[in-house]
Amino acid sequence: MIRAGLAGGVVGGACIWVYEALVWARLQHLLPFSAIPANATGLMFAKAVQQGLGI
Repeated sequence: MIRAGLAGGVVGGACIWVYEALVWARLQHLLPFSAIPANATGLMFAKAVQQGLGI
């Protein structure tokens, strides 16, 4: 069960990065590629975690 949860988390995180790269950065030009890791952190966890990491 733990292995499935970890695999699901990694796949979910990768899907968020690919979606942001293709849709937000490439198609809609809403953010630069360099902003994807910070934005994905905010989407996966919460704004407080994103700010706590210093991103």
